Amino acid sequence: MIGKKIAQLRTQHKLSQKELARRTGVSVATVKNWEGDSSDPCLENIKILSNIFNVTTDSRLGQTRIFGSTMRSWRKRTSSC
Repeated sequence: MIGKKIAQLRTQHKLSQKELARRTGVSVATVKNWEGDSSDPCLENIKILSNIFNVTTDSRLGQTRIFGSTMRSWRKRTSSC
């Protein structure tokens, strides 16, 4: 899911959860929830994350793909912005 990808990208960019939270304007708990797949970032935060990590977001065949991960249940688990 997207949480593993966020954690992987955060680690690759040598960011702490605290620093990623600061850059995205959310709490550390929210970043932990994303990385633990308890919730997914809202579209605005996905845009911010894609800029921080220098990755793209796109839609293919009706499935939203974010950071290379398919987000089938994304709307049900999205955190509010």
